[in-house]
Amino acid sequence: LLNGKPLTPKDGAQIEMNAPTGDAKLTIPKVDLQQHAGSVTCRLENVHGSQEETVHLNVLAAPLITTQLPKQEETVSGKDVTLRSSECSCCATDNNTTTETRRNAAEWFFNDTPVAPENVLFDEEKSEYQLVLKEPTVATSEGTYRVVFKNELGETESTPCVLTILEPVKLTKIAPTTDLVDLKVGEPFEFSVDVDGKEAPKVQLTKDGKEVKFTSVEGIRHVYSVAEVKPEHQGVYKVTAKNKTSAEETSVNLHVTAPLQITQSLTDTHVLLGQSGVLSITCDAFPSPKFTW
Repeated sequence: LLNGKPLTPKDGAQIEMNAPTGDAKLTIPKVDLQQHAGSVTCRLENVHGSQEETVHLNVLAAPLITTQLPKQEETVSGKDVTLRSSECSCCATDNNTTTETRRNAAEWFFNDTPVAPENVLFDEEKSEYQLVLKEPTVATSEGTYRVVFKNELGETESTPCVLTILEPVKLTKIAPTTDLVDLKVGEPFEFSVDVDGKEAPKVQLTKDGKEVKFTSVEGIRHVYSVAEVKPEHQGVYKVTAKNKTSAEETSVNLHVTAPLQITQSLTDTHVLLGQSGVLSITCDAFPSPKFTW
């Protein structure tokens, strides 16, 4: 029996019994790692009773990876991440192998540089090897990881895993320094921000809720400028930046005024008795002035 189940030719087993000598022989011509490892029991029975003996069959092989590393992994800067890979437990050459020995059988690499062993764990219950990255950053942890399993019969390398470290949006208002700006018609206006983050944030500028285009975008600097403001430029300008990890926004309320300037003055007017007369005055101002006659 193998692991409590009867062995048959379908299992790749050959069973011979030499009655005169009392010899019983079990032959497995081609031992399979998955199929044949475990407890082998020979049970003898007759009308007077039964006896049995059991041995453990260790199938030795080079390491076999049963759970590969993911090809890609993402985490947020500062948030711990664990990479996991599993090896077939049958590949161990000794049932008495300690957890520490199993842990040391896996060598982790970051960008082809060995990883410090204190970051490596072994979950005996799951036969799972783990690499724990504490508070990762782009500078210290972003790159390619792999694990190599070794024993006296050979070694096996996992597929590489590319770890990407995402960073929250960082939105900094450069100009103006206040949230409310009062300008006169003809004066210049500039709204500029620096936007950073990973993945690269999507940046949108709106005026009173409607999208408008930035005047220029160079690197992380986003600028909207008007050489000479007019009344139609008045409104609330808002920049919104977002990526997978977070979203930020900042705004400026632009108030435009035009000094009161009379462009056509009142003139003396002669009107005949009983006829209509019109007096008119023209001025340039924003907001529009109140007229009182």
